Amino acid sequence: MTLLRSLVLGCFASGLIACGAPAAGSPALAAPLTPPPLNAASLAGRYDGHQTEIAAWLELGSDGRFHYALSYGALDEEARGTWAFDGRDVLLTSDPVVAPKFVLLAARPLPVNRIRLTLDLPPGMSRQYFKARMTLADGGSIERQFTEEGLDAFLGPGERVVAVALLLPVHGLESEPAPLPGAGGGEAHFRFDANDLGKVLFERRRLPVAQGAILLERHGRSILFRRLAAP
Repeated sequence: MTLLRSLVLGCFASGLIACGAPAAGSPALAAPLTPPPLNAASLAGRYDGHQTEIAAWLELGSDGRFHYALSYGALDEEARGTWAFDGRDVLLTSDPVVAPKFVLLAARPLPVNRIRLTLDLPPGMSRQYFKARMTLADGGSIERQFTEEGLDAFLGPGERVVAVALLLPVHGLESEPAPLPGAGGGEAHFRFDANDLGKVLFERRRLPVAQGAILLERHGRSILFRRLAAP
């Protein structure tokens, strides 16, 4: 039996629970370091939130300004504004944003049981990202996707569309329902004003902070921003 093994067994056999403790008079072991409390100055910096299918970035400036950007599939969004830290969470407040909107330009009844929709878009946008939700007279609804030529759909027997709302699902946008005249089919012409499309309106949005990382819940995903090393 080796000398080391004899000493270990001897400790257990004699019940000397202090075996291996520093001898009397020897210096005590150093206490673990406690990280300094978080504050706005210590949180300022650049953070990376990339993960599968997502590229995300957050900068908290020492001047109290922030810049956020995210790319997720066909969605690109960003925000700029002011940030603060309340001792637990980072709070983001965006600069003013002009929201996108749908504008009904004209509507008229059709003599056949058919819905025909046209949509004017800014240059470079595709109609295939848009949908229409048609409210029926019986309270039901029908949802159809636009093609590049618009939307043209025949209705079933007895179906009557009384209102139409336009949607841009990738950005979570939906218009107010626009009433359609007539007792059968109808035709409507809309325009989409993009305005500040893709700019996010945060209003004191709370982002929890844990171990120096910052968490944002967005688009059904948990995005954890981790600090980037200083250049």
